[in-house]
Amino acid sequence: RDTSLKLLDLVPLILQQADGRRRVLYSVEPPAAERRFVRRDDVMWVDPRSLGNDGDGGEERDLIPPTRRGQRRLASLPARSTPRVDPDFLAVGPPTPELGLPRSFEAALQQAEARHRAVLAGPLESWGLESVRREYEGLQARAASGLEREAVALRLDQLKRQESAAKAARRMSDLLASSHRRDSQIANIDNRLGEIATGLNAPYEAEGLLQSSSTFVDGRTSYLLIDETGRTAAYLISPPGLDLEKYVAARVGIRGDSRFHPALKARVITVREIEPLETPP
Repeated sequence: RDTSLKLLDLVPLILQQADGRRRVLYSVEPPAAERRFVRRDDVMWVDPRSLGNDGDGGEERDLIPPTRRGQRRLASLPARSTPRVDPDFLAVGPPTPELGLPRSFEAALQQAEARHRAVLAGPLESWGLESVRREYEGLQARAASGLEREAVALRLDQLKRQESAAKAARRMSDLLASSHRRDSQIANIDNRLGEIATGLNAPYEAEGLLQSSSTFVDGRTSYLLIDETGRTAAYLISPPGLDLEKYVAARVGIRGDSRFHPALKARVITVREIEPLETPP
């Protein structure tokens, strides 16, 4: 009362009175000293820098309450882009109030709308609108006039578009998750191939008990590799710099170049790597 207000260029709100009269409310800009409150659970903190210059006229607003400025700063929030959603896509009901709806039906419709908006407040891929659809369909089934049926049909059309978008978002989320799993599997395979290429964790050419031997192969001292049955699995030739003697009497795994020796009628392995499979006695 007795305050100069700035009228906003928005559609007026028309309320139907109990006595049949209409009450018209115009949108005004709140006075600077006026306060509004929102529930903490309904607030999503957003870095205003991610909104760009086209959302708030280039003006960055401090979204942190004054009482918490010393505890939390926008600079500490992770930078993330905030997707801009067409307001019409998130709309529930017509832009202007419907006239002529019975009070009881209108109250039930508003309750369904409240649940509808609550679902839309969450992430797109998590929208579960099935219960809202059933509620609208129940209202449509008991609608007593064409006006009531049209009111529910409008909201069902909006809900249908939103359900389609949520389904597509869930499909995209599943595809991304599947892609990430495949990337992880491919990375594991690449690592395995890299280990094999460098000799790390590559399959052994042969395994067995290492024993000394008096047999010379190609003029070089050899060692015997005895398998689990007690037979000679291969003759081993040690390259310069690799001492096999310290592994004698131990079970070992051998990597190297294998070939068949016709005179010995056995396999000969030029050892590249040797790994103990158990400590020698």
